[in-house]
Amino acid sequence: MELSIKNKSNLNKFKQFLTDNDIELFDFEMRISYKRLCNLSSEYKKQQKLTKLNLQKGGSKNISQKLKKMQRQHILHLISSLVSKNDTKTNWILNLY
Repeated sequence: MELSIKNKSNLNKFKQFLTDNDIELFDFEMRISYKRLCNLSSEYKKQQKLTKLNLQKGGSKNISQKLKKMQRQHILHLISSLVSKNDTKTNWILNLY
């Protein structure tokens, strides 16, 4: 599941991802969390490009890969932190994976 705000089918993939994990959200919660995940995803991509330019090894996985590995409980907490715009909690959860 590649996150991109440009493509509506990706929103449908996000809905399906939530359904596969038995997570039900109100429409506004899903859209807010999706938009903020897309913003985070673009920030991670920028960081990876800077890492490659500085010739540093390592770097973070993209957000989609992290989501696929997350337990349901962490996905729920992540969505909650995205909706409430709790960046500290969001980053903490993403750094677990």
